[in-house]
Amino acid sequence: MKTQYRTIDLFKFICAILIIILHTAPFSSYSKVLSFATRTILTTVAVPFFFISSGFITREKSNYQTAYIKRYAKRIFMMYVIWSVVYFPFVVLKWQFDEAFIDGIIPIVLEYIKDFVFEGSYSTIWFLPTLLTSTLLVWILHKKFSYLQIFLISLPVYIFTLAGSSYYGLSQKIPFLEAVFDAYYGFFDTIKNGVCFGLIFVSLGALISEKKDEIILGNKKNLLAIVIFWGLLAVEQLCLAFLNWNSKGVDTTVMILPLSFFLFVFILNLQLEDNGIYARMRKYSLLLFLCQRIPITIAEMWLKDTIITANSVVYFISVFVCTMLISYIIIHLSNHVKVIKYIY
Repeated sequence: MKTQYRTIDLFKFICAILIIILHTAPFSSYSKVLSFATRTILTTVAVPFFFISSGFITREKSNYQTAYIKRYAKRIFMMYVIWSVVYFPFVVLKWQFDEAFIDGIIPIVLEYIKDFVFEGSYSTIWFLPTLLTSTLLVWILHKKFSYLQIFLISLPVYIFTLAGSSYYGLSQKIPFLEAVFDAYYGFFDTIKNGVCFGLIFVSLGALISEKKDEIILGNKKNLLAIVIFWGLLAVEQLCLAFLNWNSKGVDTTVMILPLSFFLFVFILNLQLEDNGIYARMRKYSLLLFLCQRIPITIAEMWLKDTIITANSVVYFISVFVCTMLISYIIIHLSNHVKVIKYIY
């Protein structure tokens, strides 16, 4: 395994834990300030890192060659279908809890099909169709454009994403943008998809792969840049919260782009000895990302106002331990039943 892959696998595992922190808010019972800092400043780098690392590794392994992309797309799509089946019972239960069946089954099914195709069939696993779409877009665009050009093409799309998410409150004050996003959200529920969200980070990963020999700045310079842009991200998030502009999301910001770039380059510079643990971390990172909604959904549906959910730290630890256990069981079973490997 290449050294740079080891460091990517390690940080992906850390990012998977950060995503669980984002979804469980472990400090919310103790400090609003600390909870805000962890959920909107610390954890914001996690999801972009997954997309950047995917774009980077795909370019490293194949330079987006057709044969590889077809195999990769098939694998991601199969994972998405399998995880959609896993979570579908929870979807049905939520329909019943929300009394959605009152309006009839056909509108519910049509809404689910729309979500499955465009947005993600369940919370968190939106990552899979978004990754699939953005990877295919980079593959298609790379037939005519360089990775730098693809990244530049994605910038105005990302600005649109910012206007419809973290800066949505500002957009609503501008009549033209208000009309645009009213029309958009009249059909879609989220702007986090492969075109608006995934494309810029996947193309950035591919660009870093292509230019990595030219952009290695040294750890001290990278670390300084990370500190500066993480500080600017904190200021941006505080301003967005104060102005109440981020009503449609907090994880698409201006500063996350340069921060993600320098953070990823810093990770590439790290040197780690291969002791076998990083390959396992790669498996666990994706499973932690995808199956965390199982314990979270169970807690939301049946464990409200219990000792598990009453305290935020207990809640985080419970979700993390359960997610690790589920991931361990899946990996262990996949060693005996090969088809289970399609899950991750």
